[in-house]
Amino acid sequence: MESKFKSIFLSSVLFAVVFSGHGFSSLGMDIVKDCDLPGDNIGSSKLNTPEACKDKCLADKKCQGFVFISGWNRCFIKQKYLRLVKLKMSSGQIIENQQDAADAHNSKGMRKVKLFGDRVDHSSKDLKRVSNIENLDKCGQRCLQEERCYAFTYLDGYRDCWLKGKGGSPRDKIFYCGIKTSK
Repeated sequence: MESKFKSIFLSSVLFAVVFSGHGFSSLGMDIVKDCDLPGDNIGSSKLNTPEACKDKCLADKKCQGFVFISGWNRCFIKQKYLRLVKLKMSSGQIIENQQDAADAHNSKGMRKVKLFGDRVDHSSKDLKRVSNIENLDKCGQRCLQEERCYAFTYLDGYRDCWLKGKGGSPRDKIFYCGIKTSK
């Protein structure tokens, strides 16, 4: 009995130490903003809230964690995950003329970058993904270099910059996740 208690105690301490920087407070399943769990999906479904996604995971014995993406209202339940990634989306768009550029951030000729901020995705069609980009400003600069690029979204946890075409608009998008643990 004592060794079982020590094992549970050590597991609890390890869990608390590993996830304390990500908003996980104790055993159970908390919902955390700005994270992703890359790994094997059991499935995905359209749900309205991260709480509904959490409930779906808790009801499935195979589920070890979940990711809910607001803006898409998409729930991904995970059989296995590789790691927890701190993830935030940030977006901006290219403005073409001086009148619209009054509050623009950077410039290259008449094209300027306007940033929308954190937890925002731009809904334009993806042109391409550029990996290993340092930050949102560098992502915007990369977009300025591409003639067909009119918007961009940066995923800081993966250092990915998604260059986007014309059309679309900025939309709030937050990644929520949770990890199932035994009590």
